[in-house]
Amino acid sequence: MKTIIITGGIGSGKSEVCRYLAVKGIPVYDSDSRVKELYDEVPGLWNYIASKFEVRDRKELAALIFSDPAAREQLESVVYPVLKDDFLDWRDSLKGNLCVFESAVATSKPLFDDIADVVVLVDCPEEIRLRRAAERDRTTSAAIAERIKSQSIDKDKADYIIDNNSDLSALRRKTDEIFANFE
Repeated sequence: MKTIIITGGIGSGKSEVCRYLAVKGIPVYDSDSRVKELYDEVPGLWNYIASKFEVRDRKELAALIFSDPAAREQLESVVYPVLKDDFLDWRDSLKGNLCVFESAVATSKPLFDDIADVVVLVDCPEEIRLRRAAERDRTTSAAIAERIKSQSIDKDKADYIIDNNSDLSALRRKTDEIFANFE
C-alpha cells in the first residue's frame, strides 16, 4: 500500500489537507490525535509518562515538552515506537492502495524513515501560521511561536510541496493536482 506522509508545521494547513483527503475517501492516520488516544488505550502508558515527567495531566505535559527539548526527546523515545506500531497495524488492516500518515515531525525522526513512499509538505509563511494557529487554538501568537521553535521541518525530504498561502479552494486544488499522481 502506498503511504503518503503529510507534514508541515503548526498552522500550515496539513490537517485541512488531511480532512479534505478523508472526505475523498482516502484513509488518514492523524498521529497527533492518535497518540493522545494511545495514552489511554495502552495499559500503563499514561501512568508511566505522568510519573516519569512528574505531570498531572496532558496540559502540563504539553507545556513541559514544548519548553524542554530534552524532555520532548525522552517522551518521543517512549511514545513514538508505540505510535509507529499502531500505525503499521492500522495500515495493514486497510483495503485499497493508498493511505496517509499525518505528522508534523515524522520526517525529522529516523524511526519513521521506512513507513512512507512519498512525503508531501504543506507550507506557508510563518506569520500566516502564527495567525491561523493562534485563532484555532484561542491562544497568543507568542505561545504558537514557542511551539514553532520546537518543530523541525526538513523541506529537503519533501517530494511535493503545497504552498498554502491562499484560500481553501486553492489548497484543495493544489492537493488534487498532487494526488492525481497516486491514482
